[in-house]
Amino acid sequence: MGMLLHPTASRHVRRTLSNVLMSRRERLVSSSDFKNSYLVKNVEKETTFVKGVGLTPDIGLHLMTPDMSIWHKKAEMSRSTSIFQEDPYWAIYWPGGQALARYVLDNPYLVAGKRILDLGCGSGACAIAAAVAGAGGAGNSVTANDVDPVALAAAALNASNNGVEITLLEGDFLGHVDFLSANFDVMLVGDLCFDQDLARRVLSLGSEFVSRGGRVLLGDPGRWVLNSETKDENRLKCVAKYELPTEVVSQNSGLVNGMVYAVGESEIKI
Repeated sequence: MGMLLHPTASRHVRRTLSNVLMSRRERLVSSSDFKNSYLVKNVEKETTFVKGVGLTPDIGLHLMTPDMSIWHKKAEMSRSTSIFQEDPYWAIYWPGGQALARYVLDNPYLVAGKRILDLGCGSGACAIAAAVAGAGGAGNSVTANDVDPVALAAAALNASNNGVEITLLEGDFLGHVDFLSANFDVMLVGDLCFDQDLARRVLSLGSEFVSRGGRVLLGDPGRWVLNSETKDENRLKCVAKYELPTEVVSQNSGLVNGMVYAVGESEIKI
């Protein structure tokens, strides 16, 4: 698994996209500004458009699917024999993100008219769900963030295919709560608690973001990192639990549920 371009072309596109992002305020760029870029076109070419599956059948995404040969290769072999540079986490619709996107679609009041950040957006599904649900109105925005510019290209492509526009933000912002709290009202976090150190950084940011008046919703399928002690320490309240469809269970090592947690809140208020 990995990226979508020949290594030389990839470095060039990465530099180009970074320059575009850096030329905007706080590295923000509209998804429509580079929907026809070489990077986006390669994402479209090398993935399969999938719609009608999972917890959000109305949202279509460009993904890696089991009928693709790269799906069955070991990660190290894929990186050495394919055009990918890094594992394409964005090309899999992870179960925590599915649950979070479903929750947003079911509860549009949580995002309507708010400034939304999809942190570690991957495919951009949660940002797209927020836009579909009515976020970003009245001059506000829905922003998809990731450290991988290919993920942002995928998010831009997916947003276009779902008839919405989002803003893109490249980089690691886990240590920048001042910027995030000044520019966003709600933070959506899907499937970032798969690693203990990363989860610690995410939850620390989330707690601080909430203490400054923001709201954080986190999607996770029950990975071991979010044990009872971690949930108690970070005041994680489960606000929704979804049974995962059979095909999602089979692709995710038998995980059967997708949960949504509110970070640092005792309850969700309408």
